[in-house]
Amino acid sequence: MRRARLAIFFPILALLGCSDDVQGTGTTGPTTGLDGGSETQGEGDGDGDAGDGDGDGDGDGDAGDGDGDGDPGDGDGDLPPPPSTGIQIVDVTVDQGVRIPIVQYGNWLAPDERNAALIKDRPALLRAFYLVEEGFEQRTIYAILTLELDGQTYEFDTLQTAFPEPACEGEVQMECRYASTVGSFNFRIPAEYVQPGVEFKIETFEASPGHEDTPTAAIPHYPWEGGTEPVGVDDTYMKMRVVLVPVHHDVGDQCAPAPDLSEPFGTDYEGNELTVAQYMGLQLEAANPVDEVEIIERAPVNWGGSLTNGSLLGALSQLRSQDNAPPEQYYYAVAVPCEGYPDFSGIAQIGGPSKNAASSRVGWGVWYEDKAQVAETFVHEVGHQQGRAHIHCSGEEAGTDPSYPNNSGDIDSFGTHIFRNPVDTHPPSDHDYMTYCQSTWVSEWGWRLVYPWITEISSWELEGPAAGGLAKRPLLFGHIGSSGEQRWWTASDYWDPSAAQGFETVEFEVEGRAVAVRALHVASDHGDDYMIVAPLPADHELEQLGGLQWVDREDVRRVVDVARVDGLRK
Repeated sequence: MRRARLAIFFPILALLGCSDDVQGTGTTGPTTGLDGGSETQGEGDGDGDAGDGDGDGDGDGDAGDGDGDGDPGDGDGDLPPPPSTGIQIVDVTVDQGVRIPIVQYGNWLAPDERNAALIKDRPALLRAFYLVEEGFEQRTIYAILTLELDGQTYEFDTLQTAFPEPACEGEVQMECRYASTVGSFNFRIPAEYVQPGVEFKIETFEASPGHEDTPTAAIPHYPWEGGTEPVGVDDTYMKMRVVLVPVHHDVGDQCAPAPDLSEPFGTDYEGNELTVAQYMGLQLEAANPVDEVEIIERAPVNWGGSLTNGSLLGALSQLRSQDNAPPEQYYYAVAVPCEGYPDFSGIAQIGGPSKNAASSRVGWGVWYEDKAQVAETFVHEVGHQQGRAHIHCSGEEAGTDPSYPNNSGDIDSFGTHIFRNPVDTHPPSDHDYMTYCQSTWVSEWGWRLVYPWITEISSWELEGPAAGGLAKRPLLFGHIGSSGEQRWWTASDYWDPSAAQGFETVEFEVEGRAVAVRALHVASDHGDDYMIVAPLPADHELEQLGGLQWVDREDVRRVVDVARVDGLRK
């Protein structure tokens, strides 16, 4: 996106007085100059050099019309805005969900010095924070962000009221002023410009006459020494692909139909209308370090079992196998319970970043009238599918993560919902979305936690089905409900023998002898529901299969009716 620079009328006499030379100030060196400094004579462009005396504002010494374009003209006296006085940029952040400082106290931070990586192809909000000199008068400042990428230059501009903030004296400006977007110069950067190799500079100008001749030591641009600095975008490939499954709870004639994912709900930050499915995807994208969330709307399915527990998870895992879903895809169902609501809004298996755990990337949530709550539950439950545990906050969360940096669930740092207009700024007192508290957002800790997770599963798309040395093979699946109900089926899926924890064992009776195999135990985020996965014996042994037993963590042995194992050949 290219922006034309603001053309602002400045009377020539106000700038020139009775002389052909323009009085101005310039600075040299990378010091802030905000606590004092020398004043230098110059031509008004802030570089400290003598002026050209032609009065056209372009510094070329040729006759012109005074409009700053360097062409001879009408003498109407229009000039480009002069550099700002009394104000200097000291901190710069780039926000893609969590705040990432790239400049602190005027010092550029290399990517390995930052709290998180910048993701290519993801929109960003760049905020430039400033200090002002003593006596600075509140006024409108015109700022230009220039991006240089692949030999091309792109400009983004903003008009912002700049003001002194006594409460921020001696404080880090990006900390003190961050809570309000009026405390910085703000630039939305579209995803196509957030690329490795992009460089930036920021310039500030007076937007109206009256302060252009004020003596100042402030530098009206960043970098202070001129030129550009790298934004520092990583060369990433970060995807999340979610299959949404509308479920019809088919237990009576009065039951509601499967949810309509195409129902209109809300708009994006450009004002485009969204469906509920699109809104859910946008909320997931906002809270995760990704450059794309793809929502795949599946055809509705019928479910005749209970929706007051996690038994639907087993059916979803089986459906996932039947669909031959790639290992990186998440499955998430939505349903309107017909025989009483559960004591939870959603439930999911606790997944892992391996192909071996593909079958556990399932979850479901209640389709409430409040679709914002539906989306909030969706983000939380997909978090479980990413391996995240609950975060302690209200005290009602079960199975909390003890490694979280505090016991209140606070996110501890500012965050920004970049897909809203205006952007939604979240204070450090908001809570991580894996808590049960209100006012939730993604914590910096949680953002960094899932980053390698998403990197890993995204890489499978590029490496093909044999990535990681794992191959599909016939497996036995069992979903064990908190009330003791069981669901067993077979499917071909990925298996990593080293992932089996040994807590569960499956014994196949073959020609009178027991063939025992270790099973993978996959917990859910609510109650005692869990799933076990084990490799099936070879085909010739299955033909001689006489029985099947399962030994749980408590060493309790249970007989599984082979005839009720869906897909098992005797």
